[in-house]
Amino acid sequence: RRRELEDATMAARLGEWRRRGLEGEALARVVAEPLGATVDAACGACLRGAAEAAPAHATAQLRWAEFCYRAGMAPSAKGGGGDDAAAAAELAALRSAVRGYFRYLQLREEGADPLADEVAVPLRLLRLLLRHAATLGGEFDEALKATPALAWRGVVPQLFARLAHPEPLVRAHVQALLVAIGRRLPELVLYPAIVGGGSDDDGDAAGGGASG
Repeated sequence: RRRELEDATMAARLGEWRRRGLEGEALARVVAEPLGATVDAACGACLRGAAEAAPAHATAQLRWAEFCYRAGMAPSAKGGGGDDAAAAAELAALRSAVRGYFRYLQLREEGADPLADEVAVPLRLLRLLLRHAATLGGEFDEALKATPALAWRGVVPQLFARLAHPEPLVRAHVQALLVAIGRRLPELVLYPAIVGGGSDDDGDAAGGGASG
């Protein structure tokens, strides 16, 4: 029975190698992948397919974004030791996470997910902005223009806490968000501005909040 399972697993991997069109050194690298990595790849393909097939489905966008976020922030993705391919894969995953999270926020504000947590996803996006502003700035520039500023109303204290961030791009996005929120719901911005801002949270609290 074990032999049959091993043969089935190898057959599945061979099919995946053919699909990827891998050769030489790239093929050898995939041969060395643990079975868990193959399962993760299959899960990712399913989640991406669901997100692409149902662009107006909030949960599909959220699950795909979460998968990409975990892939890009995983410790294994950080230990490449100068591996350009690993760094590129990490960046691609984080870019997909940003796009997926912003798409989810747009759908949530349209009422697609009325029971949604208003804090977890904005905190994760804020964490990505703080840590990767230089590389993900383009994704944030485009997505912030298309997403209602009120999607960030749950993290106004955290935005105030980053007004003095050393990265100009971060400060610019934070200021723009607070101004936009203040125009719609001035009471959310006036009180923290008067008392001197809020908590100093860079989004770490979102580590498990958005995963449901």
